[in-house]
Amino acid sequence: MKKRTILFLITILLGSASISYSQTSQVDSIDYKMVNAMGLKADINPIITYLDTLNPVSDKDIRFKNDFLARFKYKTEGISLSEGIDAETVLLYEIFQNYWTDGMLNPEKNYDSIFKKRIIKYFSFLNKNHHLSKDSITDKNLDRVYKTFFENKGLHVVDFGKTGKFYDLLVWKTEELEETSVQLIDTTVTVPVHYMDDFVSLGWLEYVRMGNYYPGGWATEDEGLFCVTKGYDLSSEKFRVIFLKHEAQHYADRVRFKKMPPPAHKLEFRSKLMELHYGDKMLFPRLEKFIQAAKNDPSNAHPYANYNLIKILSKKIFDEDYVDDFSRWQKIPKEKIQETARIIYLEDTEQIKKQWD
Repeated sequence: MKKRTILFLITILLGSASISYSQTSQVDSIDYKMVNAMGLKADINPIITYLDTLNPVSDKDIRFKNDFLARFKYKTEGISLSEGIDAETVLLYEIFQNYWTDGMLNPEKNYDSIFKKRIIKYFSFLNKNHHLSKDSITDKNLDRVYKTFFENKGLHVVDFGKTGKFYDLLVWKTEELEETSVQLIDTTVTVPVHYMDDFVSLGWLEYVRMGNYYPGGWATEDEGLFCVTKGYDLSSEKFRVIFLKHEAQHYADRVRFKKMPPPAHKLEFRSKLMELHYGDKMLFPRLEKFIQAAKNDPSNAHPYANYNLIKILSKKIFDEDYVDDFSRWQKIPKEKIQETARIIYLEDTEQIKKQWD
């Protein structure tokens, strides 16, 4: 398998959310938008507190509450992966799962070094019989060993690295390749698109949202775009704009600014501008999602990009520092938001050229 270097954070398939916890005395449904938005921020203690206040009545809500609390509060959930996955992969997934859960429950702590030591210890144990490396396994050769582990099992995997706050686990069985031309604001790019299927793991973003939402795809400099096929109707605006234009912008930026690439949150900021410029029916739902999933936290690229996006848009459109009242945005003509997104993108491009080109 060719080298896979994940360079950009994942396009998120997430609805907008309200983070208000106020409830009536007869609450009988779960605010899934709030739960998923908080999950994107890797902030699960408020979700646990919220679910503990509810007495849901529908089978769906009862099942979700019980499953979420079993996974994150009581830690009684077992490991469940797709059929045919061997015990060694299951054990590796468990190491990731424990790391993600610990990090989400204790956001003030960083478990990266502990996690890497566990991964190195596990692969060192397997190396005795599987010959993953001729040398001792360390930080320096961990990525190669990691990929060899999955390649030996006939699986595709993204390089060992982080998505936002956490090291991620993105593994799938099958894919098809197709070249596609994509028009962006200031250029047209032709990119290879890998259509992936039969996933073993879609990482921490799927894990925290109980499999109901998951990454839609990503882009790499050397291999193009990767699409989680089950997430899209390929004729829809969701695919054409939220995936294709978003990820093609990542690809174009990474190729253009190869010497000194902008940080991940800056790349996400620019791709989200692309969504707003080309968005039509999905423009306001995406804008609402950006507002609700925004967080002034540079360690988590997507929420931080959302925060910066709303901050700059607010200044341009309202001449205010930060407008998070979505009802006010709904009164703005769609065309004005689209054009403002284009202007901000072009201004940002000039700034990047001065700094990184």
